[in-house]
Amino acid sequence: MQIKIYDDQQAHAMATQFFGHDYQDPGVMKWGGFLLSEHTARLQETTAASTKKPSSQAFQADDDGW
Repeated sequence: MQIKIYDDQQAHAMATQFFGHDYQDPGVMKWGGFLLSEHTARLQETTAASTKKPSSQAFQADDDGW
């Protein structure tokens, strides 16, 4: 395999073409995935906290119903 060597003008033209038309920046998609992940984790924590059932020991401590 041979490595092709470009002069500055050719390299600039190739980089401009690549970044202008071919390259798709994954940054926005990664950021959206991060936000979705954080949101999902927070929803799971909230759901788990709100669906926790009180332990039966708390009700056994008071015999008079209070």
